[in-house]
Amino acid sequence: AAYRAVGLAVGVVGLAALAFAPQVFARVPMPLLGALLIWVGVSLTLAWLVRPIRTLRRSEYAIILVILGVSIAAGLPAGIGMGLLTALVLFAVEYARVDGVRFVASGRDFHSRAISQQRRSELAGRGDAIAIIKLAGFMFFGTSDRIVQRIVAQAQTAGSKGPWYAILDFSRVTGFDSSTVLSFERLRRTAERDGFHVVFAGLGALATRLSDGGLDIETAPFHRAADVEAALRWAESELLGVQPEGQPDSIPAEASLAQLLGDPGLARAIFPYLVREEYAADQRVILEGTDADDIYIIESGQGSVMLEAKGGEPVALMDFAAGTILGEVAFYGREVRSASALARTPVVAWKLTRDGLTQVETERPEAATAFHRALARLLAERLQSANRLIRVLAD
Repeated sequence: AAYRAVGLAVGVVGLAALAFAPQVFARVPMPLLGALLIWVGVSLTLAWLVRPIRTLRRSEYAIILVILGVSIAAGLPAGIGMGLLTALVLFAVEYARVDGVRFVASGRDFHSRAISQQRRSELAGRGDAIAIIKLAGFMFFGTSDRIVQRIVAQAQTAGSKGPWYAILDFSRVTGFDSSTVLSFERLRRTAERDGFHVVFAGLGALATRLSDGGLDIETAPFHRAADVEAALRWAESELLGVQPEGQPDSIPAEASLAQLLGDPGLARAIFPYLVREEYAADQRVILEGTDADDIYIIESGQGSVMLEAKGGEPVALMDFAAGTILGEVAFYGREVRSASALARTPVVAWKLTRDGLTQVETERPEAATAFHRALARLLAERLQSANRLIRVLAD
């Protein structure tokens, strides 16, 4: 209303109706009151019973019919109570259908961050033997059972080709009920029978609840890891039959070149054009925003590649260790560095400058051609891995 007087007038009419309603209705013909009741009833029936047929799902519309039927048989309060109870049951059933899985990726798409280039190549054809399953939300009888069924089905497909490892990331799980423990106990029996492994990662305080429920997550075929990174390192090492990579090691740059090029002779031809660099712990090997005129081959030490957003916390993209090649994307794109590389321990790196590569092209063209082809293959593999991951996330 545009004026306050409207509210006052409505209030006066309401008070008058309270005071004089009996006298007014005594003079109203009964057929008119009956027609008014019929009109109100028909309007409510159309609004709440007929029109929702087109807008509500069948399960939701069934609640309306339950409320109507119980109200007719036992009164309105009973109808409302039964409607509330039916809605709660429907919510539980619908929530049980929620998958509880954010996304599933394979070991081809996700590697441990500190993995060497050699092990990355060895895993290229065996990455499907590792599945990373990121969970989310609250888990109860419906969601946990669906997750177990999904793991078992995938294990039967992939596990038939050899060892198979399922990594369950609980970092975004808010909690679970006792039925979840029973579902995972059933998963244990299936894993023992079929010979696959399940790694529980990122449990945090939830590990105590699993233990209190009687589930042993420390004994094979179950394993426990602090986070997905630790779980990946363990699964990759088990798959390759080697010790987990952890402490800083050393791989000669010439050996890394030979692994990249597939020809030790070509690696020896390029190696004299590399420049040795040493970096102290907490020193930047690459600085975000600078010109990309060098490619680095890490010989020893460890560090992290990170985005150093202005005004925010740095975001770690990956770790690097001996054998890692850094800076090739921006080098070939002739762009400024899009991220920084920070040494966590003392790092020894060999640098191939743009001028040095030009010399190689002039003096050893066959070696330069092999180098370009090898880096093109490396970039193509990374692009394919990124595309697979994007498809996984898009689903």
